[in-house]
Amino acid sequence: MQACYQVLGMRKTRVLLLEDNAIFGTIVKKPLEAVFDLKWVRTLEETREELNSSHYDIFIIDRYLENDKIGFDIIPEIRAKQPRSVILAFTSDDSPVTIMDALAKGATDYLVKSHDTATDIIPRIMVAQTRVILELELKKAQQLVKSDSDFEIIGNSKSSRELKEQIELFGPTEVNVLIQGETGTGKELIAKQLNAHGKQSLIRPFITQNCANLSDQLFESELFGHKRGAFTGAVSDKIGKIELANDGDLFLDEIGDLSLSTQAKLLRVLESGEYYRVGNTKPSFVKVRIIAASHKNLESLVDQKLFREDLLFRLNSVVLHTTPLRERTSEIPVLAQYFADKESNGLIHIPEKVMKYLKDEPWRGNARELKHKIQAACIIAKSQNRLELDLSDFSKFKRNPDYGVPGLRIKLDGDDSLSEIIHRTKSLVIDAAIMKCNGDTKKAADLLKVHRSTIYEVKSNVR
Repeated sequence: MQACYQVLGMRKTRVLLLEDNAIFGTIVKKPLEAVFDLKWVRTLEETREELNSSHYDIFIIDRYLENDKIGFDIIPEIRAKQPRSVILAFTSDDSPVTIMDALAKGATDYLVKSHDTATDIIPRIMVAQTRVILELELKKAQQLVKSDSDFEIIGNSKSSRELKEQIELFGPTEVNVLIQGETGTGKELIAKQLNAHGKQSLIRPFITQNCANLSDQLFESELFGHKRGAFTGAVSDKIGKIELANDGDLFLDEIGDLSLSTQAKLLRVLESGEYYRVGNTKPSFVKVRIIAASHKNLESLVDQKLFREDLLFRLNSVVLHTTPLRERTSEIPVLAQYFADKESNGLIHIPEKVMKYLKDEPWRGNARELKHKIQAACIIAKSQNRLELDLSDFSKFKRNPDYGVPGLRIKLDGDDSLSEIIHRTKSLVIDAAIMKCNGDTKKAADLLKVHRSTIYEVKSNVR
């Protein structure tokens, strides 16, 4: 039976009981304390303080409190801030209206107060806890089925095989992992694979945070959360990424860009699980595995006094290295056809002459650049009703420092109408935007301030 209570992790399951009635509080306190790590509070204010500073696996919320306050009013806040927790509505009123009100607010289940409450409460919690776990397992399984192919490691080179073996070895552990490699080599993909191989992977959170281009205050607010009024614009309490990742994995991309002051706060989390929300003087605690990534040489940053050596020692328990595409050219045909299949639903083929061109390219942006170029080439091929890529599909995307509009020539000889000239001009502008965005059609659409479907529509109607 104890294993059921510990299913959310190796630590003891934490329970918060909101009950202002001393008799009922005492009745349920003894059986709960025998199994769980229990915190008993008597007011909404105490509950809100605990909610904002600590994580609980289970909340037991009484309906009627002193001074005509309604305990159920805090259920939506709990559900918003700690969405994976079990919420048990505790009430002496078993009317359908009351029960439906609790469930509508976000309660997982309910328990009616009676002389059997002490014996009923543990089994009822187990039922509610199991229901939440099954729902989370189903949700994550659906996500994995939907997106599995989006983060599988393609290729069978020696470096790729070794990487897969390392993921299988270290994924189920709780040791921190540092992923190092050039931009575009799939560091986030590897982090997702580590999470998918982790303990209780079906319900294991995977939260990402990019460390680049954010001020210290904004980054700390994103990572640790903040209290209402902590700074200008903090109009409500905010849960940080690190709390969302509790009992799971937090992926910190480009960790080499963190300031030294923020590095010190992250080090505290790695050492003790302790952190402070911005504006809060009371510490919070998490259990989380850090998966960090950087294209920079962190050892070199340590030598330059730009990265803490003690933080690096905490992060690099395991170091995984990604290999640039130019060093595994044997995988380019497999990757290229894979990206083409994804973009064209398996309809477009890449012939040998194009494969040779792709293998000879430097791919300074690595697999990400290859993916975007293949996607753009497939768009051109589909617009011309071709089922095969051609070298000309890639010639438009050669690097051009000024990103002008190549090929823009307006010839007024009476052969074309104004609408046809405008349409052809639109096509050339779109080509230039796609080239500027390195083949990424979504970014090109954002650049031109149009919907992505507009690009497809224009390119599909070019003569």
